[in-house]
Amino acid sequence: MPKRISATTAAKKFSEVLDQVEHFNETFEVERHGRPIAQIRPVEAAAPGRVLWGEALAALRAGPQPDPAFAEDLEEIRKSVSNLPSDPWAHS
Repeated sequence: MPKRISATTAAKKFSEVLDQVEHFNETFEVERHGRPIAQIRPVEAAAPGRVLWGEALAALRAGPQPDPAFAEDLEEIRKSVSNLPSDPWAHS
């Protein structure tokens, strides 16, 4: 539920309001003469589908982990294949 603040309070404490929105995901409903006229809320609440950097990192960490034996397997493949170029990015 949004916190209700007057337009005057929002103007006087705008920096503090933005800090609350950014760091604590607070939503504010701004009132003028007792009527709600606007909301100040986190972007992710306003724009569904947008992924924050922290959320993306958490998803990557929760995903599949690298196989610890991958480097060994790759080295075995390299040894078993002959005529590998010294620079794989060089044109043949």
